[in-house]
Amino acid sequence: MASKLLAPFIAVGICAGIFVATACGSANTSSFDEPDATGPSDDDAMPSSSGFLGKPDGPPQPACEGLECKIVDCGGGPKTTISGTVFAPNKLDPLYNVILYVPNGDLQPFPSGVTCDKCGAITSGSPIVTALSGSDGKFTLDNVPAGDNIPIVMQVGRWRRKVVIPHVTQCADNALDAEQTRLPRNKTEGDIPLIALATSPYDPEECILRKIGIDDSEFRASTSRTTPAPPSRASARPRSSRRRRRSSSSCSSISPRASRRMTRRRSRLP
Repeated sequence: MASKLLAPFIAVGICAGIFVATACGSANTSSFDEPDATGPSDDDAMPSSSGFLGKPDGPPQPACEGLECKIVDCGGGPKTTISGTVFAPNKLDPLYNVILYVPNGDLQPFPSGVTCDKCGAITSGSPIVTALSGSDGKFTLDNVPAGDNIPIVMQVGRWRRKVVIPHVTQCADNALDAEQTRLPRNKTEGDIPLIALATSPYDPEECILRKIGIDDSEFRASTSRTTPAPPSRASARPRSSRRRRRSSSSCSSISPRASRRMTRRRSRLP
């Protein structure tokens, strides 16, 4: 009984659907079968990967700047790379976690005074590519600019040195030697942090800095140091007058026997 009552409504719905479909089809038939004689307008252009043809999406892409224009697309072949090992100033001790980069701007001086610097933080230079040296001091910079006079910067903390590579061959690895990848020996070669040093007849700390390659010209006495009052005769020790401050020439002459003797003396100190 219910199906007999719904039958007229179903028939009316089917007829209405056929009428609407016919009307929609007839309204758009002329727009596809009869193209405009004046040709398609700019608004009817087919979309491309960069937007509509003749109308790219967004503002135009900026041109390359500085050394960015010297980066070469090597396709599927080898990349243009710079590789080497970062050393201490003595060119003997490899250093890890040193950041290396190709700058695209000027290096700014470090701020004066004590600051809280993060390891691996770049203060200036607008780097194009960066890399960190590994546990063995080795590094590789990928997709570097090719050509003549390409700069490279090595930085760890406030140690920083900039060297200029005479020529970088494109789509090949450019290996650097130890002289090019060592940290600076003096301030004429780069930046060296200020280091406070206390000397004693037992621990030759000044010898450690000399052995890693820092020039003697970087050592100087503190200007704020005050001269202590001379000890009284009663408190003076007889052997203290025979002790002499270790000179720079004696840093390399400390024998293992003398080192063991100084260790035993430290163990007897209260």
